[in-house]
Amino acid sequence: MDRVKSGSPLYWPGVAAAPDFLQEGQLVRLCTGRAVLAVARPVADPKRPGYYQFKPVRVLI
Repeated sequence: MDRVKSGSPLYWPGVAAAPDFLQEGQLVRLCTGRAVLAVARPVADPKRPGYYQFKPVRVLI
């Protein structure tokens, strides 16, 4: 949660679930339980092909 609060990208190890058809650039919610923490855009992870990092666009907490 601290990474999201600071606006830092979130990587796959910190993501419990993602939509089946994730596309780079679409908006997604970063949530914990029922609380929405931020709105983010998935960006291809240059170090891990096929994986994304989630860059917050708007932090809500």
